[in-house]
Amino acid sequence: VCLLLSLTEAQILSSKLLSPSNDKTPGEKHSEDYCAMYDICGKRSDGKVVNCPYGSPAVKPDDLLSSKIQSLCPTITGNVCCTEAQFETLRQQVQQAIPFLVGCPACLRNFLNLFCELTCSPNQSLFINVTSIDKVGGNLTVGGIDYFVSDAFGEGLYDSCKDVKFGSANTRAMDLLGGRAKNVKEWFAFIGKKATPGGLGSPYAITFQPNATKERKPAYRTKSVSNVVSGGMMYSRNQEKDENLPMHQIIEDVSQNRNEVRLSAVQGYMSNFYRKYGSYVARNPIMVLASSLVIVILLCLGLIRLKVETRPEKLWVGPGSKAAEEKHFFDSHLAPFYRIEQLILGVPDHMNSTSSRIVSEDNIRFLFEVQKKVDAIRANYSGLMHYSSADKCMSAFKGPLDPSTVLGGFSGNNYSAASAFIITYPVNNAIDEEGNEIAKAIAWEKTFIQLVKDELLPMAQSKNLTLAFSSESSIEEELKRESTADVITILVSYLVMFAYISLTLGDTPQPSSFYISSKVLLGLSGVILVMLSVLGSVGIFSALGVKSTLIIMEVIPFLVLAVGVDNMCILVHAVKRQELELPLERRISNALVEVGPSITLASLSEVLAFAAGSFISMPACRVFSMFAALAVLLDFLLQVTAFVALIVLDSLRAEDKRVDCFPCIKVPSLHADPDKGTEQRKPGLLARYMKEVHAPILSIWGVKIVVIAIFVAFALASIALSTRIEPGLEQEIVLPRDSYLQGYFNNVSEYLRIGPPLYFVVKNYNYSSESTHTNQLCSISQCNSDSLLNEISKAALVPDTSYIAKPAASWLDDFLVWVSPEAFGCCRKFTNGSYCPPDDQPPCCAPGDGSCVSVGVCNDCTTCFRHSDLHKDRPSTTQFREKLPWFLSALPSADCAKGGHGAYTSSVELKGYDSGIIQASSFRTYHTPLNKQADFVNSMRAAREFSSRVSDSLKIEIFPYSVFYMFFEQYLNIWKTALVNLAIAIGAVFIVCLVITCSLWSSAIILLVLTMIVVDLMAGSKVHKPHRSSTCTTVL
Repeated sequence: VCLLLSLTEAQILSSKLLSPSNDKTPGEKHSEDYCAMYDICGKRSDGKVVNCPYGSPAVKPDDLLSSKIQSLCPTITGNVCCTEAQFETLRQQVQQAIPFLVGCPACLRNFLNLFCELTCSPNQSLFINVTSIDKVGGNLTVGGIDYFVSDAFGEGLYDSCKDVKFGSANTRAMDLLGGRAKNVKEWFAFIGKKATPGGLGSPYAITFQPNATKERKPAYRTKSVSNVVSGGMMYSRNQEKDENLPMHQIIEDVSQNRNEVRLSAVQGYMSNFYRKYGSYVARNPIMVLASSLVIVILLCLGLIRLKVETRPEKLWVGPGSKAAEEKHFFDSHLAPFYRIEQLILGVPDHMNSTSSRIVSEDNIRFLFEVQKKVDAIRANYSGLMHYSSADKCMSAFKGPLDPSTVLGGFSGNNYSAASAFIITYPVNNAIDEEGNEIAKAIAWEKTFIQLVKDELLPMAQSKNLTLAFSSESSIEEELKRESTADVITILVSYLVMFAYISLTLGDTPQPSSFYISSKVLLGLSGVILVMLSVLGSVGIFSALGVKSTLIIMEVIPFLVLAVGVDNMCILVHAVKRQELELPLERRISNALVEVGPSITLASLSEVLAFAAGSFISMPACRVFSMFAALAVLLDFLLQVTAFVALIVLDSLRAEDKRVDCFPCIKVPSLHADPDKGTEQRKPGLLARYMKEVHAPILSIWGVKIVVIAIFVAFALASIALSTRIEPGLEQEIVLPRDSYLQGYFNNVSEYLRIGPPLYFVVKNYNYSSESTHTNQLCSISQCNSDSLLNEISKAALVPDTSYIAKPAASWLDDFLVWVSPEAFGCCRKFTNGSYCPPDDQPPCCAPGDGSCVSVGVCNDCTTCFRHSDLHKDRPSTTQFREKLPWFLSALPSADCAKGGHGAYTSSVELKGYDSGIIQASSFRTYHTPLNKQADFVNSMRAAREFSSRVSDSLKIEIFPYSVFYMFFEQYLNIWKTALVNLAIAIGAVFIVCLVITCSLWSSAIILLVLTMIVVDLMAGSKVHKPHRSSTCTTVL
């Protein structure tokens, strides 16, 4: 029988050894020169090794391995689908069977061919299909395969071996090697049975699939073949499927299999890339490390052009902002709003009701002392308008003063019960913020603040009064101070994180080998790489002329450190999970194949999520997102290049028994041997908890339902809470806790009974007699009932909704009154037609003791107009043009309080007004007290709605302006901005997941979980701080 089979079956049956699983054309998934499973990914508890379930191209072995393979498997030439470790495992296993079958060469040859083709054939994917996956030692391994064998070969193999005898045991070999099988089906079932731990059998289940219609003739081939499962696709087949299906039908039906586990083509290509790349880095660690460091250091050279933007208006206002455009119009046509320096002198809360009143003779005298101190620093180009003791109840420009602007802490109009003085110093501002005028103002402000701290504050405390203070530049200076102080915090955090990394990256501490197995130097190098990625990002943008911000310096290092630490731990632990018997090159390669795609997926998602923030119009958030996206990208690139090279060098150090941190010192093997075997590398406490406790509990159906229900409930509750988030970002939160501005903002909320000034700006006012604009704007007699000023007065009657506290101060009304004949002490002229001031002003009188003494110079002055000179009590176009400059330069006094100098100096643009058109003019009122961020946002919205309505009604272009508008405009549409950017960010993550995994279901789950996390975070911010949110934090 043996001789017959050796002559006939050796060629025929061996040629029919395997039947392909399908008739695939080149380029499709299951094709030649591709492996279904390659390399060893784990070792069972009984010592049996298990293959990796990843497909990859067949590889060309070195000459030594090729000769070893052909000595056992002469049919295998060229490329192979097995590593040296796999082949050695095959050789050891079949060597045990050779003594039983050596008596029949044909049986032995066919038996060897069966397992040679299974293990090393370059055509492996044509007849092998991975059907299930196990997890061994934390790695995915083959759990079961389908092995397609032609019916002719199976029957011939059995016939060639069924009668072979094992003489020493006086029994048939089939009784020992085939479990007393009576046919080929029973024999294949016995061979393919998955062994229990410590038992006999295969390390994974092998299901031999018959396919009588598909046979392959050449048994001895030289052409290398590839794996159909290109990209590492793995199938877990439903047991109810037809076992005779050819491979192409299995692939076509695979999407219908419930238990499928699939790696996409992209993941497969990434795995192949990381396998080759890992081998390259392991062979050339110095070159990879040096080149990556050189590149990132070159990027850091851009830091020589680093500029930090600290101006709030440049940080929070986009260039296309409507509020910014309106501010520019106001500043360029009228005048920039003053720089505000303010003192709030108050009575402590513990004082009784009588002594809690601030208005007393002693306190007023103290005010004069304060004034003298402040006057002493006025010389440095301060451009102040201030109050003095001789002015009594008149301001320095002789006009009446609204008590609510200088008193605080009273109810209604009971000014005598006020508990605070509000002392305001308006300093002239300038449009060119880089110019000399602003520098002079800032210098004065610094001196002013220092004066308050050193002298005024002790003076107030000695009189049992409180003193809060602020200047225009205070917020900016305090933020700079905080950033300087935060440098120490950042350094400490990096040191703590360095210590954490050093401990977690190392092996379990053992006194005999801790100085070798520790990873202190590796952890330090990893932290340095994170810092370099941040510096590289800042360097690139600095070279491009993009200014950095303080938030970038404070937040991005922590952010990138968190991401970098995660990747470092993943990479190091992936290398540590590899078998120590494998060469270092193979361990690095396998580790990158294992975790490289997941790190790439996570990093790309993070980069795209941050990049989505670059669409935000707010400069601070946009720049932050750009810097963060590039920093995370550089960090990822450094992790997979420089850090992998450092892992290689550290592994070489440990294998060579060199001391961590002092690699020049080598310890003899007698004293330290940290790598005695894989049995020493036990999983950590957290890993054991996850594997032995957490995962088993979570796999229980009841637990799954409870967990999902809890998190769905959290999500629904978070959605409800998120709708209550109010926009805004309190300044107290941003500033240091020890800042003097904390007390100032508290006093502003407590004492102020009037809000910020509000200007209604009118464009292109036509003052000619033919135009109706005058009556559409004014509020005196003959003015329209729905005029702008009348509408403002009406709105002031409902301050809760309009946020307008008072009727507007109208230069137009005062001018029309000033030129009227009834105000005979106001608009006057000399006989030569020049302007004549009131009798109580020079040159009509000379200063005397407490009064102005008439000198008779103005005895001949007459009023500018008689009733007959006016048309319906309105000046003509010419009269309006001539007398308007007189009015704006006229000082108010007791004889005529309507003078426009001071009150309206910057309310009218006279440039080009000769044409009958005043290009810009403003009417001033006040907002109601704005104590919360929502008040600022709502007041701005109400003012814009009011202006829009009046503009449409009067057909005149009008817009509101207040100094805080441009900082709060972002909050008008913050929900829309936040939702759009969140959608972009989460959508980008979804697309990345879909492209890489090719699994719509998995990507949808990730999308859902991310959405739930974001919603929960928003709700958490509501619970933690009930009314704070911002675009930047929401997108983050």
